[in-house]
Amino acid sequence: MLFGIKNDIDFVIEYLGKKENFQLINLSDKNGFTENTAEMNAQNSVLTELKKICSDFSIKIEKSSLQNVELPAEKDFKESENIICEYNQLVEKIKLSDDKFASEQKNDDELVQVLSERNTFKETYQNRIVELIKSFSLLSQIKNVEKSLETTEMTYRITGWVSKNDVKTLSDELIELTDNKIAIREFSTAEVPLALCSDDSIPVKFNHGKVVK
Repeated sequence: MLFGIKNDIDFVIEYLGKKENFQLINLSDKNGFTENTAEMNAQNSVLTELKKICSDFSIKIEKSSLQNVELPAEKDFKESENIICEYNQLVEKIKLSDDKFASEQKNDDELVQVLSERNTFKETYQNRIVELIKSFSLLSQIKNVEKSLETTEMTYRITGWVSKNDVKTLSDELIELTDNKIAIREFSTAEVPLALCSDDSIPVKFNHGKVVK
């Protein structure tokens, strides 16, 4: 069981997810969590708009692990907003150009210019847009996990299973990650009521040699 302050929650969940040795116990029916709707809506809006740009320009996003992906920083939010703004301005130019063609006010040079700007936009931003989508996708997954946590105004509690062999490393690394602003309590299976409900409630980790794949 982990207790920490809310400012660290994103990084703690990111760490636990990437270590892949912690199984969360969902206690969402027992928490007092009040999500920051405005913040989550803003984050989801950025992700939605970036995906829309990808779709418009047929930019492929290869499915891959988020293991090496980092959470978006403030500069990433600002960069995303600038890219989205520039894209919307480009869309408006295209609409104006289409309207002129529809009214037979044709201007071939203007059309060539707009198409050139569109190609330049794609060449400039396509790789970065993919990186940002992965980053915001990771944040979205973390925010979904946060909904299941027990929390107060300033702190949170994460309850879950971890292999006994991993407890020491996990504890040491989390303490370092949060600058010692976390409390960790270890329970035996006999101390956890949930574990007494069913043998299936207790996850089992097998330690095999390399011969087992």
